[in-house]
Amino acid sequence: MRELLEKLGRNHRLTTEEYTQLIRFRTPQLRQRADRTRRERWGTRVHLRGVLDVSSICQHDCRHCAQGTSADPRLRYRMRPREILDCCEEGEALEIRSFLLRSGPDRFYSEKMLSVLVERLHRSFPDCSVTLAMGERSREGLEMLYNAGADRYLLRHETADSVHYAKLHPPFQTLESRMQCLADLKGIGYQTGCGIMVSSPGQTPETLAEDMLFMQEFQPHMVGIGPF
Repeated sequence: MRELLEKLGRNHRLTTEEYTQLIRFRTPQLRQRADRTRRERWGTRVHLRGVLDVSSICQHDCRHCAQGTSADPRLRYRMRPREILDCCEEGEALEIRSFLLRSGPDRFYSEKMLSVLVERLHRSFPDCSVTLAMGERSREGLEMLYNAGADRYLLRHETADSVHYAKLHPPFQTLESRMQCLADLKGIGYQTGCGIMVSSPGQTPETLAEDMLFMQEFQPHMVGIGPF
């Protein structure tokens, strides 16, 4: 284990089998090494971001998400553009300079609507950045949002294992489509984020190792990781 940690610290990359071994036999020493590396690179600074979950309405019904089409309709909500602007105005007054607009694939938020909203946000708060996390979209739609001023886009890949992906998502969603969207985002010029949910149904040390290998090769600008 110590040799693997030294190799990771030296080369910043491992093989799938080596990642699996680290994940399967993670130790206090591994956590300490990770924390030391974080402090060496980032220090103890905290960067605040204004996160707006603009909608709990989603056209999909993924197994690992509580906002799918089978969820209780009484818990649904959707923010209108004016409400989003008002929230960002409040955040700007609190000296927040980065806003993340987040939802699942909600057809209400068309690329045209979002483009107008992003342009208004930049006019109202010119020193703030705007990140979107609004699900998979066509390359043409993503280009429209980028040209409107969206700085970053976060799209969790969820899992880099196609069998695991199929267990989490309805049949019409594919890992190939998700990966193509991530490639499009990077190709357009976004600061691109991917990520996973830890302990999602069916996840194993081997699937987590595949995630580590994918992120190692993809080199995202952001990584979103949260618990199931």
